[in-house]
Amino acid sequence: MIIAYHAIFTTYGTWLPNDPRGSYSKVIYGEELRSLGQVKYGRQDPQPDRGSLRRFWTAAAPQLSRPPYFINSATRPVIARGFAQVKRRLDLTVRACSIMNDHVHMIVARSRYRIEYLVNQFKGAATKQLKVKRTPWARGRWKVYINDQETLIAAIEYVEANPVCAGLSPQHWDFVARPPGNSRQSPPTIMRRATYRSIVRRSSRHGTGPRLPRRRCRGREWHEARGCQRRTGPARPGCT
Repeated sequence: MIIAYHAIFTTYGTWLPNDPRGSYSKVIYGEELRSLGQVKYGRQDPQPDRGSLRRFWTAAAPQLSRPPYFINSATRPVIARGFAQVKRRLDLTVRACSIMNDHVHMIVARSRYRIEYLVNQFKGAATKQLKVKRTPWARGRWKVYINDQETLIAAIEYVEANPVCAGLSPQHWDFVARPPGNSRQSPPTIMRRATYRSIVRRSSRHGTGPRLPRRRCRGREWHEARGCQRRTGPARPGCT
């Protein structure tokens, strides 16, 4: 049973589908970006050195419609304020959050809302707080479904370790609530983080791992009777 989601979403222009580090995009939407190479799906091993990354970013910059957006120490708390608003408004339980320079890690306990909807809400609230004219976020998101408490704790430790590994200060946000009995003072377990990283890597490359069951279609007549526009085409075979 799914108990939480680990969502990752990036800022505009900072983590492209053909990024040498690897990405979880399967499609290159911009024709001009295809010249930079093919999609590198999943975390690449080994990771590229800084020189390779710098050359890729230099080549990619002229192909973007606008400058890439990087989060810094001034905008980080502003983005967190937007996240906190969504958490309160939708009555969510956020287990971990790390706001990096070019992407965000968020672990949210399962709720009545789909994780795709929640990520869009987080993005929108953060954009509003930043008071920018164009969204600073890239399209889409990547997600991991978390099935048990042990994986959840490993995921939390993995997310909380990200800022430190990237040379940033540890992050502590008021809207984050760790699971009962697992305080922030408990020492991180390297084995847990390594195990969780292997789960993430395996699920991203081979498509394994749990998936939410597909919702049964109620049929076109059911939606039309309620004025719903969710279905406009003919009902699928087997719909009730």
